[in-house]
Amino acid sequence: MARTPKLTVTHVATQVSPMSRLITKVVLSGQLSNPPRPLLRMLRGEAAKVTMHPKQAASASERQRQVHLPTKYQCELIERYKAGATQRELASKYGVHRTTVTKILQRHGVEARRGLHPALIEEAVRRYKEGQSLATVGRALGADPGTVKARLIERGVTMRDTYGRPR
Repeated sequence: MARTPKLTVTHVATQVSPMSRLITKVVLSGQLSNPPRPLLRMLRGEAAKVTMHPKQAASASERQRQVHLPTKYQCELIERYKAGATQRELASKYGVHRTTVTKILQRHGVEARRGLHPALIEEAVRRYKEGQSLATVGRALGADPGTVKARLIERGVTMRDTYGRPR
């Protein structure tokens, strides 16, 4: 038969401010044979040691720098994007995050390109028909191999298996 620990619960009313607050105390009367150290410290009333996670501690002093791109540069960014630059290239050039570039384009009503630029799709078709793998074509054009495959299929290109045979 399993023993269930007995807990004694007492309610103590304390006056903290003009409003009273009800505090619940739970008294553990020797029910744990090997209690964890944090529980023992808490029961002894020792002050808790608050520590930050190492990742948070390092980032607390190195706050992210907020960059506001002036309207002049936003217009320039949009023109470069329309001329064929990728969002990643623009983010790197202007020192902002890629999602900032995306939001600037959306705010100005510029339709974002998805995947490969139309001019690069012809290049991808040519390279793939020459025998290059999807991964090699994608690397050369700065696109994911899955995106390259999707655009090639849209163009009616016959896919090859891993051994170069038509599927």
